[in-house]
Amino acid sequence: MSSSTPARETRIEPISGSNTYKQTVYRTVYRLIQNLDLAPGERLVEQDLSERFGVSKTPIREALLLLEKDRLIEMVPHTGATVSWLSLADYQQQLFILDALELPALQLVGDKATADDFSAWASEIAAIEAAFRDSDLRTYRELVAGLHRQMFAVAGYPRLTELIASVQQALYRYGVLFVDSQEHARGRELEIVVRRLELLREGAVTGVVELVQGHHAWMLATARERVARRDPAVMQYLLDGQ
Repeated sequence: MSSSTPARETRIEPISGSNTYKQTVYRTVYRLIQNLDLAPGERLVEQDLSERFGVSKTPIREALLLLEKDRLIEMVPHTGATVSWLSLADYQQQLFILDALELPALQLVGDKATADDFSAWASEIAAIEAAFRDSDLRTYRELVAGLHRQMFAVAGYPRLTELIASVQQALYRYGVLFVDSQEHARGRELEIVVRRLELLREGAVTGVVELVQGHHAWMLATARERVARRDPAVMQYLLDGQ
């Protein structure tokens, strides 16, 4: 396993408002994990979280169970909850699964999308580009995820949309790790987001499939290269440094 994760101060606001305690704890810790503010291997101590949120341990435990279901944390006997590690093998597997789900879904989207759909998606692209220009990468990633949900909903298979969203959720941290830390990778990813929509609008479904497959292959190759040269910006987050 990699060396111990450097300590970092994470900002957790006490709970207020109408959201249930469990929901607030879950959403807050979820975002911290996905954005690597809580790094792989870090312990999540119930007492510490209870004090930070100003709530009892019951909603903390309930939120941790949800995070375990999302595979973002692991419950380790005699240790408690720890943030799940990332690995190159898992990254490759998730990309493979995404290809298997996303490529046929894109063909359905290409067949079913209307002019109104493309108009709405163009507005989303404008917001995505604005967030990118502002270097607001968290908003950028949230908007891209939202666009994908809208697009795949058009395919007409809600369960398929849920499965794709689940895999994209599993890939989110890898995007933060391997893409957000490199300017050229961020720019390339945005180009793919924009070009994919253009090709769908043009009815070039085969071109979309080739574009997405090529991009996923490039992402994996880039990640492998960084691991091979032991890039310190990524190694601390990977299980056994791989």
